[in-house]
Amino acid sequence: MTAIKKTILAELFRDRAVQPSQGPREATEIVQLAPAPFVTVRLASTLIGLSDAAIRGKIREGKWLDGREYVRAPDGGIFISLKGVERWVCAGSK
Repeated sequence: MTAIKKTILAELFRDRAVQPSQGPREATEIVQLAPAPFVTVRLASTLIGLSDAAIRGKIREGKWLDGREYVRAPDGGIFISLKGVERWVCAGSK
């Protein structure tokens, strides 16, 4: 299992009593996970490789725009659009 997969699994299971398996076992069930369209800053940090501070800095400095790279929930929480960030990254390479 690669380091990034271990990191993602650790993030997904961090608040649960159940821990991810340490390796392949008897194949009885296959579960495929796909990230939601919007994820927390903490999970986005793990998925895209930027620190929480770097993500919040891009928002604060206006490099990422509300409704494009992130959205604010009714309670004020920040959720990152993975597709929005992907478009932002690709726009810089043109």
